[in-house]
Amino acid sequence: MSGGAGPLDVLLIEGSPEGAARFEACLQESGFETTLRHERIWEEGLEALGEKQPDVVVLSGGFPGSEGDSKQAEAVEAVVGTAPELPVVVLVGPEDTEVALQVQKAGVAESLRKEALSPSLVEKTLRWALREERMQQKLRQRDAWIRSITDGLSVGVFRSGPTGRIKYANEALARMLGFERGEDLVGRDLTEFYANPHQRGLMLAEEGAVGAEVEFEQRGDPGFVGLLNVEVARDAKGRPVHYDGTITDITERKEKEEKLRVLSEAVQQSKEAVIITEAAPLSEPGPRIEYVNEAFEEMTGYSEEEIVGKTPRVLQGPETSREVLDSVREALEAGKEWEHETINYRKDGEPYRVQWNVSPVRGKNGEIEHWVSVQRDV
Repeated sequence: MSGGAGPLDVLLIEGSPEGAARFEACLQESGFETTLRHERIWEEGLEALGEKQPDVVVLSGGFPGSEGDSKQAEAVEAVVGTAPELPVVVLVGPEDTEVALQVQKAGVAESLRKEALSPSLVEKTLRWALREERMQQKLRQRDAWIRSITDGLSVGVFRSGPTGRIKYANEALARMLGFERGEDLVGRDLTEFYANPHQRGLMLAEEGAVGAEVEFEQRGDPGFVGLLNVEVARDAKGRPVHYDGTITDITERKEKEEKLRVLSEAVQQSKEAVIITEAAPLSEPGPRIEYVNEAFEEMTGYSEEEIVGKTPRVLQGPETSREVLDSVREALEAGKEWEHETINYRKDGEPYRVQWNVSPVRGKNGEIEHWVSVQRDV
């Protein structure tokens, strides 16, 4: 049936001829449409499993080559490890209680008591196996689809269990943390990469996290600052089942913010007046003022609240040189820096001579976004 409609392909690994005959009889009487392959030794069963993958594997808890509870558990683990996506059913006898416990630890989802075998029980179990196989196929398709999307992102994407251990991580998150593949992070606690262990609660908080800034340590390289967003998935009783989250590397942004902060403080504390205006319009009424520093307020008598939104024309008066104004207009239209002296006027009407410098601030594509003017009372 693998990949389409048809009989359910069953691989039976059973060392006892009587046990194999009984299972086959139950299978035939169940009326369930199947094809049965039988291997007597578990090594041959593994080989058959590798040659052609069935829809379900049924193996006995006591077949030749697997004597002893530990050996039998190893055999089961080998089968599960060879085809982890396949449903596996283990047949256990009255003396195989320890094996039944061990196979559950190996990831086997179903075990049947040999003495309780019946056509109806076999049919029920195989129907479960069929549903399990179809569900696993859908999950694999979903996982492949999710990976195809998330592995192309520059943002780190992860899912962790309720204790913080990673179940899935995309390639971007792996690179952020100094690993090659997302699989390298599976099973690790994401919070072990936190530079500050006291921030652990930011991910495991009951309400998740939105826009939390976390410093991460990166294996072999300097760390980075990540913007953490986490949503919590809960079960019917409200208990956390897993955490889905994203991590965005904002190190460059934080560095720019720090530089801007330092620059802002330097401008604000400068003894020279600084004005930042819009880029346009250059014609009447002119670009409006967006920022002035304290030195400007002291020089002109205008507060920032009063001057923002107006144009530098409010500083002009009767003695302001027309020739200088035409010169600055010509420089602005050409997108060039400009420097000159002229007469400006304070808020109270008192004139003062100012050395005036204007420079363009350009965007990424070279377009002028602002004008910055530095003025000095001379």
